[in-house]
Amino acid sequence: MFNIINTSIFLPFVTPLAWLARKIVPDQKDQKRPVLQYIDAHLSASIPLALHAVRQEIKSMTEDVSDMLDIVLQVVESPESNNAKLASTIANIEHRVDYLEKEITEYLVQVTQAERSFHEAREIAGLIAAVNDIERMGDHCEMLFRLLTKLSDQKLQYDEEERQQLLELGGIVRKFLHHIIGNIEHPQMEMIVRARALEETINKKRKQMRNAHIQRLNDQRTTVIGGLIFIDMLTSFEKMGDHTFNLAIILSGER
Repeated sequence: MFNIINTSIFLPFVTPLAWLARKIVPDQKDQKRPVLQYIDAHLSASIPLALHAVRQEIKSMTEDVSDMLDIVLQVVESPESNNAKLASTIANIEHRVDYLEKEITEYLVQVTQAERSFHEAREIAGLIAAVNDIERMGDHCEMLFRLLTKLSDQKLQYDEEERQQLLELGGIVRKFLHHIIGNIEHPQMEMIVRARALEETINKKRKQMRNAHIQRLNDQRTTVIGGLIFIDMLTSFEKMGDHTFNLAIILSGER
């Protein structure tokens, strides 16, 4: 009866109390903070479980980088799509990638305090290097977006040949990332073979495209500023390929 009477008394005040609660406690949607999805402090007692959770976090982190690359390629294909909203999205994902690198690294250092085998110690060291490689890929995506913004701010545009070259090289990097994402949790034996072929293709394409673009500069078929930005973009795509290959070597156990 006591509960029923109290409920009856407070029932008319539900709406104003809900309004007051929203004022006192900020909406979680306004506090979007990156969080770890799989790592739990209790898992560190079991190194195999802890390392499996780390690989899941690394997969999520790599998917974030892939999303950043998709935005970059979207702007390459449609320069008019470059806007403040995309810039904010890139910045938010980059913030999350940086956060994950820090948290995963700290967790792995904590895991090293437990008794571990030589193989597990080697894997932990490799995973620490892996998250650093992924974070560097995120940095290159952010740099690519800034280069495209600089191009737009200078009222410069690439011709169709240049645009297609950037899309081709970026597309190969994206394919490389997707290949790695599919092998992070349970690496397959053929992963490194495919990874090596993709890395060699990226290096070869970048060299060919760079030489062709230098020739366009010599022939004055493109502007100096636009030409330098183009070469910087090719370099960032190649660096992403290098970091992705490092990731493949680590995950496959070759390093």
